Amino acid sequence: MNFNRTKKLVAVILVLLFATIAFAQEQQGERREREEDVVRNLDGSYSTTRFDEADRPDDSYLARDHAFTIVPHLQRRNLEYLYKLRILTTNFSDQGWEEEYQKCYEGYKKAMRYYYRRNFIYARLDLELNYQDLRELTRKISEFLKDQLLDMLDDCVDLVLTAHMDETRRSDPEKNTTLLKQQERLRIAYNILDVADRQIIDKHYRESIIQLRMARAFAIRIIEDFASPDELQEVRDKYRVIRADNMNRIWRAAPEKVPVPRD
Repeated sequence: MNFNRTKKLVAVILVLLFATIAFAQEQQGERREREEDVVRNLDGSYSTTRFDEADRPDDSYLARDHAFTIVPHLQRRNLEYLYKLRILTTNFSDQGWEEEYQKCYEGYKKAMRYYYRRNFIYARLDLELNYQDLRELTRKISEFLKDQLLDMLDDCVDLVLTAHMDETRRSDPEKNTTLLKQQERLRIAYNILDVADRQIIDKHYRESIIQLRMARAFAIRIIEDFASPDELQEVRDKYRVIRADNMNRIWRAAPEKVPVPRD
């Protein structure tokens, strides 16, 4: 008798437990949809309270098929932007771009939630909005890199002019050769800057960053070649973040070597 009563009690507890879990999952799903302002239409498609019915994106069969085709391209494009911007915003964290980068990151993540739930219409919509945010942050970074490069090239001009004023240069073929080489590098760097400038005007911001990095590499080489052996390490330390960034890397301090104890 006691055994049957215990069995019934366990069964009731299990039923209540499963009902509680199902209710919690349903509430969590509804909360996620409310957070994203997403509603499911009677025909199985999705819409969002961001739009009224006059402005709601077309979700016809053809529109869904086109979105299904184009979303993977938008996904790869935006992800490539995110990766490159992460390097730049981390290397130059003092510029205060972290909040804007995080907004881009969250926008991409939201679009991917739509994509994996097979809501291709709104995945495409949010990826296109995300792309605008990514481009705006890229524009700000390219303008910063341009100003940074101009400062470096000004230093290079000073070094070249100082070398021209060195009276020993005329009687020292090696110094004269070095000067001519640095002048040529400086001309190349300014030519690359002109290309980057045109790309910024044409709103090709990501491409301009490639050119600006290339010009910075020339500037650093000029500054290093003019440095004395005693100054060289100081110069390399000064531009270590930029040198890492030029190679599309995040600069991190080398870990300290821990001495291995001998037996």
